[in-house]
Amino acid sequence: MSEHPPSEVNYCEKCGVSVNPEAKYCQRCGATISRSQASYHPTDRVASFFPTYYVTLISIIQATVFGYLLLTAKDQLSYILAGTFDPIWTVLIVAMFILIVATWMAYSHYVTSFRLVPSSLDALLPFCFGATQALVIFSISLQQLAWFYFAMVSNAMVGFLSAYVLTREVRLHQEYEEHRVVTEKVGSFSGQTLPQWYALRGMIFFSFGVAEVLLNLQSLFLAIVVLGLNVLSFVFVGAGAKRMASRS
Repeated sequence: MSEHPPSEVNYCEKCGVSVNPEAKYCQRCGATISRSQASYHPTDRVASFFPTYYVTLISIIQATVFGYLLLTAKDQLSYILAGTFDPIWTVLIVAMFILIVATWMAYSHYVTSFRLVPSSLDALLPFCFGATQALVIFSISLQQLAWFYFAMVSNAMVGFLSAYVLTREVRLHQEYEEHRVVTEKVGSFSGQTLPQWYALRGMIFFSFGVAEVLLNLQSLFLAIVVLGLNVLSFVFVGAGAKRMASRS
């Protein structure tokens, strides 16, 4: 991530008050204003620290969800040993593993690629992702396909909200070099298609859930479609990361 240029008005590193760019001492606390250590506006400081702790937060949440998925996979192994193996649940467990990895990749990539000022919603979204993923895994452990698809709808809704917030932030703050490089040099920002992608996923999963409730399909084909959609999410995130890294 490139370094951010200092603001036109400097800020005292000790007390945070704004000082004249030519000032040698802070008019409030008297601290020396070092020209070699340019200070940033407090908002810029928050933005510079944001990627580190935010990626750590999403990593912890996704690792916890992954642990829960491993416990569910262990239960699935017991079904295999008991001779009651159903391939649908194995396919869905693999699909969830790919979704967890894709979610972590998306957050770690986009948060570190852009200059984002965190909000209360930004702090809440990783927990919402974790909660909806845990609900999906819980439905697998109960072997309830309809609940699985509706839980996937809730996860897609959280993804839509997260992508919308990211896209809006990038569009509104074109004064940041990181945002301009992507929107101008890359052309069509890949993040602009993220909300539509999550909305499409949500509609597909909702239709699967309704079909399961009405017809009780227990369809392996639909499970494979879910796996394919999650693989596409993984590929989409990876391609976007590679494309932006080659232009930044």
